[in-house]
Amino acid sequence: MIEWLSVNRTWVFSGIGISIIAMTFKLLKQFFTSDSKPEITQSVNPPVTQTTNISIVSNGIDATTENASCHSLDKDHIFILFIDDEKFGVVNILRNGGWKNTKLVKDIKDLDDADLRRAHIVFVDINGVGIALQFKNQGIGLASAIKSKYPSKKVVIYSGEPNGDRFDRDLRKVDDVIKKNAEPIEFINIIDGFIGELNA
Repeated sequence: MIEWLSVNRTWVFSGIGISIIAMTFKLLKQFFTSDSKPEITQSVNPPVTQTTNISIVSNGIDATTENASCHSLDKDHIFILFIDDEKFGVVNILRNGGWKNTKLVKDIKDLDDADLRRAHIVFVDINGVGIALQFKNQGIGLASAIKSKYPSKKVVIYSGEPNGDRFDRDLRKVDDVIKKNAEPIEFINIIDGFIGELNA
């Protein structure tokens, strides 16, 4: 052994030789001091995926495109628009109840209106609105046009008048109808039901 070391001294004490000898001693030490094989653990992180729901609607941009978000719709993230030429108390009740993105406008002058595009749920008064766009049947015509342009939006017509043609062809296009003097909780129940559908 001493004779072999003297002949191979240059190689043994070079960087490669020392590394090989050190690894050999380490493996021998592991083999003689442990009955079990060394465990190799590997950390595997699950792949991160991102889902973006984009709804494409002819003749317009739908709210699901503009509000693409990782959040599901709830009080903080849903946009509710009331179109009414008069002040309507339910709007303030909703805002005070945490529906912070609730807005009231007197009429819509353009179906590409930013508030309309942003809204997920649109409540339309049957009278006094739709005039800017010259709909003959006012709110019914406006609500029908909104639903046609933005089919994934939820559109509700409300009216203070007890009479009216509930079988009007345009009226049947909307998602729901409610009396203007209904209890505020009835408006909230409609919104809650729509949120479930929009998140489905």
